[in-house]
Amino acid sequence: SNPAGINCGGDCSENYDVDTVVTLTAAPAANSQFTGWSGGGCSGTGTCIVTMDANKLVTASFVPSIFTLTVTKSGNGTGTVTSNPAGIECGGDCSESYNFNTVVTVTPTADAGSVFSGWSGDADCSDGVVAMNADKSCTATFSKRLNVTAANGGETWHRGSKQTIRWTSSGLGSNVKIELSRDGGASWKTLFKKAANDGSQLWKVNKPATTQGRIRVCSLSSPSVCDTSDADFTIQ
Repeated sequence: SNPAGINCGGDCSENYDVDTVVTLTAAPAANSQFTGWSGGGCSGTGTCIVTMDANKLVTASFVPSIFTLTVTKSGNGTGTVTSNPAGIECGGDCSESYNFNTVVTVTPTADAGSVFSGWSGDADCSDGVVAMNADKSCTATFSKRLNVTAANGGETWHRGSKQTIRWTSSGLGSNVKIELSRDGGASWKTLFKKAANDGSQLWKVNKPATTQGRIRVCSLSSPSVCDTSDADFTIQ
């Protein structure tokens, strides 16, 4: 304070003669940020000038000047997230500290065969532009462009029965190829060379029996985009 008396720190109260004009100056410590005054008619981040015509209470607010942004990934797809300013490469480096009020843009990049499905976590993450005025956590969800859902492992399909092979598809062409493995994915036989990419295909289950059945669905327009049953199913 000026006049002297307050050094808060430890001495945060002082008596002054009536009508004394007291100027308060905030000095943040290292790694802290002064965010403003309240009370006593003061506001903003400049000096606080108080006329002592009554008892007055003034609050100076400080926050850490460094906050941590943490990125996590979810979903059945894969991808990476990078940041601008640099620091996050997630991948492997999914957390970074930034100065108070730094605006960080986080950019998701889906791997081949996946799509970015959206942000969740802190409300400020929704558009991928994050103001670092607190510690924040953002979750990027990646989904498979093709995802086999039946048979996806654990089912038992009987020879001669009609079963529906099912999958989901995002941003791919109008046709898929559907294959069957009876040895856990070591070898494949084509069931449908050109099926409509509408998410389902009826199949009359044929022999031989196996406990290591797998279904694989591949896009015909993007042949590298495929998905396979997560685990073995049984044909008996």
